Parts: sequence; C-alpha cells; structure tokens
Amino acid sequence: MKKKLIRLTAPIIIILIGLGLFIYPKVSYLKYNLAQSSLKAETKNSSDKSKGIDLPKDAVAKIAIPKIDLEAYVLEGTTQNVLAKGPGHYEETPMPGQVGNSAIAGHRTMHGHPFRDLNNWKKTTK
Repeated sequence: MKKKLIRLTAPIIIILIGLGLFIYPKVSYLKYNLAQSSLKAETKNSSDKSKGIDLPKDAVAKIAIPKIDLEAYVLEGTTQNVLAKGPGHYEETPMPGQVGNSAIAGHRTMHGHPFRDLNNWKKTTK
C-alpha cells in the first residue's frame, strides 16, 4: 500500500517541481514589467515638472541606455525585493547626478533582466 502511494505521488511531485521551475522566470519577468509600468503610470499622473525629470516617488533615477535597449526607473536599495522591481542604487554610493561614482545593480537573467545585453555593449573611442 505504501509503495503504491509513493509510486503515484512521486511523479506528480516531480511534475509540479518542473512546472514551478518553468513558471518562476515568467512570473518574475511579469512582476518586473508590472512594477516598471506602475512607476511609469505614476510619472504620467504627476503634476510636478519643476525638477527637470519627472520621477515616481519610489524612484531615485531613470536609466536609459539605448545601445542595449534599456529604459528603467532605478529604485533605492539592492535587496532582492527591490531588484525584482527594477535596477537598484547602492545606498553607500552617491546618488545619480551627484559628484562621485554612483553604483547601480540589476539582474541579467531574472526579474525583467534589464542588463541582459550589457556584455554586447562594445567599448568605443567615441
């Protein structure tokens, strides 16, 4: 009886684990896109245009790198939760636009993979 139960449940468990592994990247990509879309919608609804660039309340910057087709809002922090919503600014570094080197983190393979094509960006002398 116990062996029969194991024979029946083991394949089901393996199939469920496989589905989870297949679905997780898709869900993380969807979560990233929804977060960025929400930030973009918040910007469109904002009426304060006095700062030059209009940012949502949770964003510290907007990064745009046309050569790798990247345009995203940068959030404060580098926790997994923050990086699931967009690139994150390392809190120990100067804010983007201030004097010094600002560091930004992001994923290449998960959570919208904003930096997936960064290795294709060739250095030029121009």
